[in-house]
Amino acid sequence: MSASNNSIPIPQSVTSFRINLFALLCFLAGLYTINTFNGSAFEANHSRLMLYKLCFLLLCWSLPVIVLELLYFRRLRHFDRSRLDWRRALIKTLGLYITLALCGLVYWVFPEYHGSFYNPYWELLRLLAPLVLIGSLPYFYLSDACLQEQNDGYYIFANGFLRMNWGDDTSVIQQHMLGWLVKLFFLPLMTVYLYNTTRYFSGLNTSQLFTNFTRFYDFAWELVFAVDLVIVTAGYILTLKLLDSHIRTSESTVGGWLVAIICYEPFWSAVSVGYLAYNKDNYNWGNWLAGNDIATMIWGGMILLLITIYSLSSVAFGIRFSNLTHRGIITTGPYRYCKHPAYLSKNMSWWLVAIPFISTSGDISLIIQSCLMLLVLNAIYYLRAKTEEQHLSWDETYRQYLSAIEQRGLWAKSKRLIKGK
Repeated sequence: MSASNNSIPIPQSVTSFRINLFALLCFLAGLYTINTFNGSAFEANHSRLMLYKLCFLLLCWSLPVIVLELLYFRRLRHFDRSRLDWRRALIKTLGLYITLALCGLVYWVFPEYHGSFYNPYWELLRLLAPLVLIGSLPYFYLSDACLQEQNDGYYIFANGFLRMNWGDDTSVIQQHMLGWLVKLFFLPLMTVYLYNTTRYFSGLNTSQLFTNFTRFYDFAWELVFAVDLVIVTAGYILTLKLLDSHIRTSESTVGGWLVAIICYEPFWSAVSVGYLAYNKDNYNWGNWLAGNDIATMIWGGMILLLITIYSLSSVAFGIRFSNLTHRGIITTGPYRYCKHPAYLSKNMSWWLVAIPFISTSGDISLIIQSCLMLLVLNAIYYLRAKTEEQHLSWDETYRQYLSAIEQRGLWAKSKRLIKGK
């Protein structure tokens, strides 16, 4: 291996991991705040109080990232008054309104969204609707002064709608719709999950957390996924070009969409029960190691380490996380050492949590079935990783990142270590 190949630089990330770590500290402070503040004035409306706390947590995470990125990357330095145009801003606003109306139509048509499960999401929309509907026009007007390309998907979509002819812009409209389809599907789920997590930390009794490892493990598990949930929820909301967190492109292949959405509700319940129930006897590592405190701490510690890597992989995205989209190339944090640290650590943790290779009955056939089903799930995530690589590979920065990881990544270093080079 030549020295030149070994010195391929890792390209600059679209965001700063240090900024995101600071935002993480702000979010942890926010969790402490919602745990200590009960808000007696809102006790008559518990769900509204939880919603305010949810919004507070979103601000604790996203506001530091937004402010510090604007300062660090100087994203607003190209403000040009000559680009301001009320007519273009009105057309973009119309494009947004039509898009939101189409999203509402989808929610109205499909029975999945008619149950009480999504109530926190509808409450959040009612809370944010005035801000979006009133603020969209001045946002589009002022953001044009900072952007090189003014005629975005909203403008082209609304223009085509007014003329009832999109001409050669169908690919732009397709990407616009796919980006909103991603938000339409994932944002309701993440909002509900974050709402439940907010409720958990609001009522958490912290006095007993460190009395034994099991209590600490349960708390740490919830904490790690609370970090992940606030990041992904904020990511689906803040797709704003002014913040450079917009969607560059969306996954356009059926296969890419299929392997992604199959891992989420409502599809996951049907698939997991019928085809991927890799823990049939409901026997997990806690049952297996009950009574052995040292082994429990070691095994549980490995699980927490893996899911922490998974969560830090989300931290690396800042306000840009979302499935099935390209919103800038991430090359910092765990991604500096591995192409898919989140998928790798998550899939490894499942083997430790579910222990499909152990059965209470000792039935070898059941063990083989469970292991094969988990391997199928691992294969689905492998396909997700490959479709994402294919989607991002049009970007020269990502191709440079892949070349650098092939030489500098942990796997490359491990192979050189084994070979003694």
